[in-house]
Amino acid sequence: MWKIGRIEVAGRHGPEDCLGTQLGKRRSPGQRIGEKGEALFAGWAVDHHLSPNKVTQDYGVDYFCQIMSSAGTEKMEESTGAVLGVQVRSTQGRTRPRVSLTRTDAADLLRQTHPTCLVAVHSHTRVVHFMFRDESLIGILQAFLDSDHESISFPLTRMQTDAAEFERLLDYHSRPGTQQRLLVHHAQLELARVLPGASLSIQQNADGGHALVQVPWLGSIFQVAPEMRKKVLVAAFQSGEFPPPQPGVKIRAEVADVLKLVDGDLFVAGRASRDIEFTVEWQGQRVKQILELRRLDDEFAFAHDAGLRLGVSQSRRDEHGWVHELHASIFSTNRSFADCKNALPFLRLFRPRAQFFVQGGSFLGWTTGARSWR
Repeated sequence: MWKIGRIEVAGRHGPEDCLGTQLGKRRSPGQRIGEKGEALFAGWAVDHHLSPNKVTQDYGVDYFCQIMSSAGTEKMEESTGAVLGVQVRSTQGRTRPRVSLTRTDAADLLRQTHPTCLVAVHSHTRVVHFMFRDESLIGILQAFLDSDHESISFPLTRMQTDAAEFERLLDYHSRPGTQQRLLVHHAQLELARVLPGASLSIQQNADGGHALVQVPWLGSIFQVAPEMRKKVLVAAFQSGEFPPPQPGVKIRAEVADVLKLVDGDLFVAGRASRDIEFTVEWQGQRVKQILELRRLDDEFAFAHDAGLRLGVSQSRRDEHGWVHELHASIFSTNRSFADCKNALPFLRLFRPRAQFFVQGGSFLGWTTGARSWR
């Protein structure tokens, strides 16, 4: 405590500058630009058949805008019942102006199930730029999330400003059929990202509908927990049957989420197994056999009728980098060697330093294309 004239000062009750003057709350340049941009957008929206409502708790969009249409006269408008979600970003850059999205921003845009638009406001020129969440933007955002980048920027030159084009696109994107198609498009991208070669189709009418997911390998839709791999994978590869529902075995989320897009059932179609040419070579001797190729999760197994199973996983990352995990076992079958044509000459070559080939190519090299084999 010290005394200045008749004034006593003790402690501190808030931030002070170097002269001891009490400071008020601050507004950063970014906050100022953002507030100005949102105010400009709100005025622009009213002139473009929108009734903007600022979201007080922002969890993905900044505005929910009721979409308006003419009520029979030039001055009267009425609500159409449709809603446009808008993410607003502001900039005042004069050299190559752009706005940026974080990974969370991108994920939030992709999750919207209604018409959605990215708006960039140039606070210096007062021009509003826009980009609807269409197939192109969905693809850009999905590719960004698949990358290691922390943010993505959109130059304002890549965005549109024409008022007539905005009204045309607003009408198009506010149609339920358009949004249904875009949701299916996004689901298709999600499927193809984890299951290359997968396709999706949906049938819906007034009585209900169904969704059909087609995958190259039916077993690829399963995910098996690491602690369950030995038990589940061995049983499935040796019996040729898929595992029943149980803890540690689930359908991939990208497949299960398709059910949300249809008021009905989900069907999955794909190959359960296929015959494939397998060659073993040892000291110049080569023997070929047709083995049964099976898949579950990200692992493949080559099964011989005599009771031999050779397995290989697709590449996985561990402390050493990207690796293929290999496994092999001998199991009991109801067939004897005598019933298995050329089984003994084939199995005799399984010696140290023997080499394996699949369809004439290297044993591990085929895994790159195997995920989309039909």
